[in-house]
Amino acid sequence: MPGAVTIATNMAGRGTDIVLGGKTEGKKDSNWVSQNQTVLDAGGLHILGTERHESRRIDNQLRGRAGRQGDPGYSKFFLSLEDDLLRLFISDSRRGLFERIGMGDDHIEHKMLSRGIENAQKRIENRNFDLRKNLLEYDDVANDQRQAVYQLRDQLLFEDEISNSINELIEDEFTAISYDAVPPESVETQWKLEELEEELRSSFKLNLSLADKVKSDRSILPKDIAFYVADEASKFYKSKYAHIGDNLKMLEKQVMLQVLDNHWKDHLAEMDHLRQNIGLRAYAQKNPKNEYKREAYEMFEEMLQTINTETVKVLFSLELVSEEEINELKERALEEQKKQQSLSSENQPTLQQPTIDQNISSEQQEPKAPQTIKRNAPKLGRNDPCHCGSGKKFKHCCGK
Repeated sequence: MPGAVTIATNMAGRGTDIVLGGKTEGKKDSNWVSQNQTVLDAGGLHILGTERHESRRIDNQLRGRAGRQGDPGYSKFFLSLEDDLLRLFISDSRRGLFERIGMGDDHIEHKMLSRGIENAQKRIENRNFDLRKNLLEYDDVANDQRQAVYQLRDQLLFEDEISNSINELIEDEFTAISYDAVPPESVETQWKLEELEEELRSSFKLNLSLADKVKSDRSILPKDIAFYVADEASKFYKSKYAHIGDNLKMLEKQVMLQVLDNHWKDHLAEMDHLRQNIGLRAYAQKNPKNEYKREAYEMFEEMLQTINTETVKVLFSLELVSEEEINELKERALEEQKKQQSLSSENQPTLQQPTIDQNISSEQQEPKAPQTIKRNAPKLGRNDPCHCGSGKKFKHCCGK
């Protein structure tokens, strides 16, 4: 509309259509044509900016509002030398020169000032570009790990069975556990057979008598013990799930997917924590970016190893029950609950309302007034002889 003023705190030049003469619904009438001509005669849309954006592109978009579809217009910016853009990126000597050029409260127009503002915007744009580039390099590390994990998940989801992979995990896991207790280049006095047996029993429900195995074969080597443990674990696993048949394929997938998802979420949280604190490595004259890549890779390798170990532990410690056993357990729980309820009701004391004898007179039912206690002997003073016959004053004897 002619003479209308629009105030915008942050207008990038998109989202609002400013039509000279005002918007119309439907066909343009003669009234709109006259208003449009009035605005055109006045010079079109005039834009007054009170601040320059950090990006020149945003300023150009705002200027472009004055030339919508070939309409005439005008744009002008008024800035203060105390604005952050000028205060941070224009030298003090040049700012002092501009202040000396100015005449009181009048404005300053100079090519040097416009060029300085544009150079300041370029410096900010370059700084923001470097920041985004730096963040992108950090994101690439997590993105590479994300692609590897998603590829593993797709493999678990779309393959028909992963039994071969699980068997390899079992062999590798129990071989590694055996070598931790019985190192390859060690002698019998260095073997920790009891600790190995306890770990197999507590973590994998696998009972093996390794001490008897060693006694029966004095020439046994660490690699033979590792092979024996891995072979017995594989036999135990096959016999454990022999009764479920082909359902084992789905069970293995579900277990490994669940373990993978849980540890991947924990890994992402640890990566965020590492990223927030890795900048402190700069104080030790180390490149934070390289340190982040190195530690992120180590954490990722550790996560994959933990996933393999946890998957084997869950599969070995998992107990399957049939529907009949589940129903039986439910019935037992209901019976136990009923017994507890009956016992609690029997042990609960019954509250009886006291009965009032109707033959009791109203005088007996009324509460009696409290009786006043009277002293038979006179009150002793603190300096009077004590009544016990000691000959002392009351305050030094019974009156203490």
